Amino acid sequence: MDKRLKDRLVNIECQQQLLTRLVRGAIAWQREGLPSPLPDKMKVAMQSYMADNDDLQDYLNQSCELRHGFEVMTIAVLSHFNLALFKKKHPAVSEKALVKMMQDKEFTKKQFRNPRLPARAIAWQGVRIRDIHEDVHQNVQVDTDDE
Repeated sequence: MDKRLKDRLVNIECQQQLLTRLVRGAIAWQREGLPSPLPDKMKVAMQSYMADNDDLQDYLNQSCELRHGFEVMTIAVLSHFNLALFKKKHPAVSEKALVKMMQDKEFTKKQFRNPRLPARAIAWQGVRIRDIHEDVHQNVQVDTDDE
C-alpha cells in the first residue's frame, strides 16, 4: 500500500499519468476484453451482478408464461417489456436489442411473412404474455348481493 498516494495525487503530473493509464487500460479492455480465464471469484461476482440486473428475466417471470406450444410476436413483447421498463424508470430497448436478449436466453425464433405487415415478422416459441384480463380478475372481488 502506498502511504503517500494521497499526497501524490494532488500533484498535477501524477493526475495526468493516472488518467493516461486509466484511458489506455480502457482502450485495451475494449480491444482485447478481460483476461482469460477469469478468476472464479470474478466469474461468480459477474454472474450475480447480471442476475440481479436482468430486466428481461424479471419481466418473463412476472408477465409471461413459458410452455411448449406457446408463441408470441416480438412486437407484443417489445411494447409490453418497454412498458415494464418505463414503470421501473429504466430505458427502453430496441427491437434489435430485444431479439438478441431473447436469443441469448435460447428462445426459438420463428420468422414468417404476414401480408398485413410491411416486413418479415418474428415470433418467439415457448413463451406468451400472461392474459391481462386474468390478472385483473384474480385481483378483483365482485359483490353479488342483490339488496
